[in-house]
Amino acid sequence: MTSKNSCFDRAIFRRSLRRTAPVWGLFCLYELLLPLRLYSYCRGVSVCTEDFFVQAERTILENAVTGASVVPFVYGGLLAWALFSWLFRTNSAYFYAALPVRRRTLFLTNYLTGLLLCAAPALVSSLLLWAVGAGFGVSAFLPAMQVFAATAMGFLLFFSFASLVCMVVGQMAAAPLVYGMLNFAAYVLESIVQHLMQTFVYGMPASQTTAAERAAAYASPVFGLLRGGFRVATEWVDAGAVGYETDPHLVGWGYLGILAGVGVVFAVCAYLLLQHREMERSGDVIAVRQLRPAALYGFTIGCALVIGVLLVELLSGNAADNFWYVLLFLTVGAFVGYFTGKMLLQKTVFVFRSGWGGFAACCLVLAVVFGAAKFDLFGYSRYLPQRSRIAAAGLTRNEYQGLYTSRDPAFIDRVLALHTAAVEEKTQQEQRKTDYQRGTDQTQGFYISYRLTDGRFLQRYYSVVYNEADALASGSLISQFSSVYNSPDCVRIRTGFDTPRTEANVLSCYVYSNASDADLELTGARAWELYAACLADINAGRLGAEDVSGVGTKDDADYTPLYLMFIVTTNTPGETVNLYVDSIPLGADETVRVLEQAGAEIYWKTS
Repeated sequence: MTSKNSCFDRAIFRRSLRRTAPVWGLFCLYELLLPLRLYSYCRGVSVCTEDFFVQAERTILENAVTGASVVPFVYGGLLAWALFSWLFRTNSAYFYAALPVRRRTLFLTNYLTGLLLCAAPALVSSLLLWAVGAGFGVSAFLPAMQVFAATAMGFLLFFSFASLVCMVVGQMAAAPLVYGMLNFAAYVLESIVQHLMQTFVYGMPASQTTAAERAAAYASPVFGLLRGGFRVATEWVDAGAVGYETDPHLVGWGYLGILAGVGVVFAVCAYLLLQHREMERSGDVIAVRQLRPAALYGFTIGCALVIGVLLVELLSGNAADNFWYVLLFLTVGAFVGYFTGKMLLQKTVFVFRSGWGGFAACCLVLAVVFGAAKFDLFGYSRYLPQRSRIAAAGLTRNEYQGLYTSRDPAFIDRVLALHTAAVEEKTQQEQRKTDYQRGTDQTQGFYISYRLTDGRFLQRYYSVVYNEADALASGSLISQFSSVYNSPDCVRIRTGFDTPRTEANVLSCYVYSNASDADLELTGARAWELYAACLADINAGRLGAEDVSGVGTKDDADYTPLYLMFIVTTNTPGETVNLYVDSIPLGADETVRVLEQAGAEIYWKTS
């Protein structure tokens, strides 16, 4: 019988509608809830409020963010899985292949049905959003149409990718698992690689904002869209001491457009694969024979990384930060992944007689990549930014992603000198890890942060191993860190006293006591006097220093039982921040004098 030469078959279309009714029915229900949500919001907010129309428009646009990310990820995956489920069973695959309908028609009918089942409910929902907004006087046509466009573009990506997965995978249970894993694979694997390398690469922080992390997030569309790739932005207008938002609009159409274009490419690939798919392989994990090696090796590397990081976490301690142990964990994961993959592909457990060459190749790749990182062939550990390219620098004991940085040239020079000393001591520090693990030495970690002139952010983390003699030696790395960290410049930065203030900025100061309930609240001139006294003591090196080596002991008899919280205004009208000062030594003459004059109980221990 001659196959019908057509791009669309109505019988298959009607059959697809019936088979996928539960899926698209839930999607229609969700789309109808969006206008009801807007109606509920508009009824609950007074139209008389100054920013009502802006917030109503923003509420409409926020539907575009989820409509382009989470919703099409779930709906597109389920719909493609249901529409192409006939490919997962040999009998149904043979049945469809025996119909007098070309494979082109089979694919296009199901694919176009999926697009229709997204576009129609989304368009109706957007028109209802426009109607509800117009009923409350909101100019909602353009925002509502943007919601429709964003939903359609997001669906085009995820539905096309899910369709491609259905062409490659031949098992009904495996298809959604593969679809879900591949959508997040780039971001998850990049995070795992970074976590593993952080355990043995000198200077690498536990987490960092790098180009690789951003690229991995953008390559995982759900993460990329939700983490700022596609978002609602507004403009801020100052109006005296209040201010308000205006002009809500969507940012990231270029990124979403690229994703939609990638979706078109996925659809073309799915179409071409179906043209040459071997229907007798329905039921296999990978139904396309040519893609089996790539699937096996990809699954092996993925298992190696996942199992490797799990073993690192389970054995955190003496073994986890040793490169050779990490390499052993990766090898174990590669063994499990490689031969498990062969079992799934060959449908038998007798797979150990051959294939050891492929397993060895995977282990070699892992050893080369992680070995290059360990022995610094990429130059990561020994990299020092040029002084002329540093706009600001910071030094902290915790990771604040560059919040505590300064543009002071002298402070930048001292931080860069400390960084240089840490890089030069790389070999000694790595050798001394064994002493620390045996409990004979101590460790102190710190973060060095740079904001470069080109806008990039650079951060390094060092865990310095030292003993008591090192802490007392003036030229040791721990002593250099303590000197810079406790310098007046660094103390001002981490306490917030580096920003110039006037008496008008300092609103009040609360004096709390750990020894009694006699707390004080200082306002006006008295709060400013105490603030100026604290700043003077910090500049003189009498306040804010911390014992970072742990060798010295803090004697309570030398400290007051008080701590301070200043409330100061910022450059933003109506905004205030809190500054904290604790561990006030009795040697902080100016601070102690003002506190005594204010009636605070400075020293409560009897001699």
